[in-house]
Amino acid sequence: PHTFELVTVRKARLDHHHAMLVSGGFFRVQGFPGREVESFRSANEFTLEATIRSETLEPEQSGEPAGIVTLSNAREGASFSLSQWGDQLMIRLRTSLTGPLGSEPMSLGRTSTSEPIHVIVSYRPGRLVGYVNGRAVLESDEVRGDLDDWPTDHLLQFGSGHGSAVDWDGNI
Repeated sequence: PHTFELVTVRKARLDHHHAMLVSGGFFRVQGFPGREVESFRSANEFTLEATIRSETLEPEQSGEPAGIVTLSNAREGASFSLSQWGDQLMIRLRTSLTGPLGSEPMSLGRTSTSEPIHVIVSYRPGRLVGYVNGRAVLESDEVRGDLDDWPTDHLLQFGSGHGSAVDWDGNI
């Protein structure tokens, strides 16, 4: 296990339960890349698990999704992103066959402002699955390729995509 420092940006803060409150800001994980990204690449598998609660079903109307959890280094170059677009939770994943923009965004269903939801997304070549509150919501063989193209200089962020004009409003 590794411990990483969270850097707060703007109004992001932790509540008394250590949940990330990212309305008006976001968190960046200090020093995440390198060996951690290498471990995803060598295992050729990836799993993201988060409990989230959206503050709104309509993020800013900028035409782009609001990043909830992202590993990226540029506005259009993410290794992965869990985001919200309108009332939809979306996952996008970069592989050796998708190029830097990643796969087409895939829906995990609607988000909720009334209660927290538990999200798990897992990928190994040729199999992308997603679960929301323990229920399978996505199973796809459309995303193919390995994780060798994941750059080691990407930043892990909570509440915003790197370079994005849209912050996500909610709790992680």
